[in-house]
Amino acid sequence: MTTHGGGAYSSPLAQEQKEGAQLRVIVSPPDTVLTSTQRMKLPNVDKARVERKKIVEYLLSASHPDGGAKARFFSSFGFNAEKWTIFAAALKEQARTHDVSSSIESHYGTRYTVDGRLTTPDGRNPNVRTVWVMGKRGKSPRLITAFPI
Repeated sequence: MTTHGGGAYSSPLAQEQKEGAQLRVIVSPPDTVLTSTQRMKLPNVDKARVERKKIVEYLLSASHPDGGAKARFFSSFGFNAEKWTIFAAALKEQARTHDVSSSIESHYGTRYTVDGRLTTPDGRNPNVRTVWVMGKRGKSPRLITAFPI
């Protein structure tokens, strides 16, 4: 069940999604939703950007009001701010090896969600959702956030 525009509805593709098909959601003003079950990879994944600040000051910052719980989670798998490039490489690899699970278009660009295992220093490799954005004129997706699923 998904909420949309104040109401709730059950996706007609829910059964297909449960069976492994990837759901692509496109939201375009004014509140039009289009869906597709096409599998796709993150566009231009070879040019994906993960900024140092996003990792050090957010995803691995225990003192960040929104990122603190994420920092505890990711740190428990062996990631740390001193070696932030290892975490950045793992996030890019997660996006490269898994399909996009959803995408939402807006007048700012397209936001992509990728769900899948994240390779970690301790080898436990949890399921993680990464969220990427590509501006309308952008040529490379940029990491917005990552969290456990």
